[in-house]
Amino acid sequence: MRRYIRLVGILFKFKLSRSMIYSGNFWMAFIVDFFLFVFQLVAFVSIYQFIDTINGWDLNQMFVFIGTFSIVDSMAMGTFFFGIINLPEKIRTGSLDIMIAKPIDTQFFVSAESFNPGSLFGIITGSCMVMYGLSSGGYVVSMIQVLGYILLLIMMYLLFYSMMLIVRTLAFIFVKINTLTQVEDSVIEFAFRIPGTAFKGISKVIFMVIIPYGLIATVPTEHITNMLEPSQWLIVTGITLFFFGLARFMFKFGMGRYTSASS
Repeated sequence: MRRYIRLVGILFKFKLSRSMIYSGNFWMAFIVDFFLFVFQLVAFVSIYQFIDTINGWDLNQMFVFIGTFSIVDSMAMGTFFFGIINLPEKIRTGSLDIMIAKPIDTQFFVSAESFNPGSLFGIITGSCMVMYGLSSGGYVVSMIQVLGYILLLIMMYLLFYSMMLIVRTLAFIFVKINTLTQVEDSVIEFAFRIPGTAFKGISKVIFMVIIPYGLIATVPTEHITNMLEPSQWLIVTGITLFFFGLARFMFKFGMGRYTSASS
């Protein structure tokens, strides 16, 4: 474990120093993420001019939701996102061979080799939005709640990682999965823009259990605003562990089928 932590530190320092050489690209990642954050915020503020709540969620809770989404999204974009989305291309071209030859776990290397430090600044803006929403809503938050919120952020980060990896491991079987990833992008955009409490019936089963992107920003928000039931912790933990284990299984299964494109 210490070896992998040290490797993450080395990779991060390398990516950071390389990004600073091309400082325009470094800051562009932050600027793009920031404006996407602002556009989403403006959209919800406009909606709440005509309504008081969305299925019980007021504007202050929506501020917390938007901030939470921004934090998880920034964590993903700054760490594993670009490595995972490039996996199908590595499989198709055979460039995955270089990673397999490294004396470390291939899944770990694929996930960690494309850090994007500029995107991590979104964690700051997201955290500020969460604190603003809590303050405006008059929520009294204990240290235990804060720790629980951080734990849920980590769990939702792992769930986001697992879902993205599962989809892209299908490239080991089908090689080209462009249509599938486009559908995934639409699902993510939909689920990350609408609180999970807005889903009802079959849509709730789909977006909260089967393809649980709807949990990612909703669950931490419910916890920090005193809406999450204790029993839901078990459900969310179970879903996260299931998909994380499935992602690991799918990657190992795919590696067993993988044959170099250059061979």
